[in-house]
Amino acid sequence: MTKQRPPLSFEQAIARIAGLLGWEEAAGLIGKKGKTLRDYGDPDVATGICLADAFTLDCAYRAAGGEGLPILQTYMFRSEVEAATPGHDPEALARLASIAAKEAGDAIAHLIAATRPGASPADLALAKRETEQAMTALSHTLPMLDAPGGASVARVQPQGGASK
Repeated sequence: MTKQRPPLSFEQAIARIAGLLGWEEAAGLIGKKGKTLRDYGDPDVATGICLADAFTLDCAYRAAGGEGLPILQTYMFRSEVEAATPGHDPEALARLASIAAKEAGDAIAHLIAATRPGASPADLALAKRETEQAMTALSHTLPMLDAPGGASVARVQPQGGASK
């Protein structure tokens, strides 16, 4: 049975990497045993991965054909969520969702245009700008998804770098 990991959690990012690389292979890349990496990816174990090992795993994931940098992206999104003023406001969430939908649509349209034969550097620059705007708009919705009373999307725990 697959263990449930909270969205926007480092445990989920580690599991995503191990899903592509394999737990044992990924652990070997950072000089750890598979059990140690599994603990890093277990939300019920209060241990964490060090920054250098996270960097190594993100790079190996991308080199193996994975999309993105799971641990770095989790860090960035979590930082945005933690820095924002949390709260569940359905009206504000609806407004932000409509902005995000518009920005995501614009980004997709410009990304498609940038793949067409004859796409110019200006087309690529516009696709990049629109994609960044879509990502920003979507990240602004995350704090609004907090439950009433300020329960966090994914609890932040101090993460140590000690190996087992």
